[in-house]
Amino acid sequence: MTKKILDNSFFLRKLLNFSYYIFYLFVLLIFFEVIVRILVFFPTNSDVFKYGFKKSVIFDVVDLSRLQIVVFDKKKNVKKNKLININDEKVWVFGGSTTEGSGCEGSYSSSWPIELSKINRNFKFRNFAFGGAFTDNQINLLYQNINENVPDVIMWANKFNAIRITGSKDYRNKDILKYDFAHSTKTKFIMNVKTLDKTLKSYFLSYAFLDKVVTRIRIILQKSKVNSQLQLIKVYKIEPSKKDITYALENFKLNTIEAIELSKKFGVKEFYIVSLLSSYDFIGNKLEIKLYYDKINEIEKIYYPFVKIINSNLDTDNYNVNELFCDPIHQTRKMNILQAEMINKQLLDLSELLIE
Repeated sequence: MTKKILDNSFFLRKLLNFSYYIFYLFVLLIFFEVIVRILVFFPTNSDVFKYGFKKSVIFDVVDLSRLQIVVFDKKKNVKKNKLININDEKVWVFGGSTTEGSGCEGSYSSSWPIELSKINRNFKFRNFAFGGAFTDNQINLLYQNINENVPDVIMWANKFNAIRITGSKDYRNKDILKYDFAHSTKTKFIMNVKTLDKTLKSYFLSYAFLDKVVTRIRIILQKSKVNSQLQLIKVYKIEPSKKDITYALENFKLNTIEAIELSKKFGVKEFYIVSLLSSYDFIGNKLEIKLYYDKINEIEKIYYPFVKIINSNLDTDNYNVNELFCDPIHQTRKMNILQAEMINKQLLDLSELLIE
């Protein structure tokens, strides 16, 4: 009897000690969460304290190198009479590394927006593009910046990274599309872990922040080893199926439509989907490129004339592809100049604002 009492007493002490550990851990996690929110507040805004409590609050770590963090409440009411243009940047440009520029030839290189501004004095732009970006990032940047400033024109150049989402386990429109890409292992254990992971990211900004930081670091490390999106896919050992590509492009379409609707709401006057040239246009389109064109044509039919497509056309027989690209998609200075000339020629026909 005495032994039983001692055993019970020992068990209760262990349980009590364990409860203390759990309590201290909980307090530590809450403290860490508060500290992270306060730190993120300084480069962003007070919406950071609503994250997890209000589903309309967006959080994203867009670019680590620039400490570019997005926190914004999509349902926030903004008075339009407070909206202004800053530095006369009438054009906002969105895209990936091909639009950011300097992907080839180092300091000698350029970008098509820079070259376009040299030949069109009305093309005063702000470039939101960065290497590795896709529409999941770009729509968040648009939400954050259009809150206080509104451009006349938006140029949406997200052609090449549209299928990059196939390497993601938690893309932006997953709840709508209800699709896991082929490389995701669909075991019960993995699904439970993914559910827990998603729940933690939905409510704890500290967890979401660390997850996004790790993701961005992984991308940067991968980019240091490779020079093109195709090689990046090989590093991840992902071979997207046609179904993967279809859903990735549907994710692109949903993000693009959301960007268009947001632009219309805030008074943007012209929205262009810009299709940049790649080496594939010289040797025949890949499947994802063909399906991409199908998607943007669908979008233009819905929103024309507010939305217009700028397609690049070049007589490929007159050029050596090796002089225009340093890999399948990244453009040399010569190609950036040609690209700018092609875009400007179409703007002279399509735009009422960007004409000389």
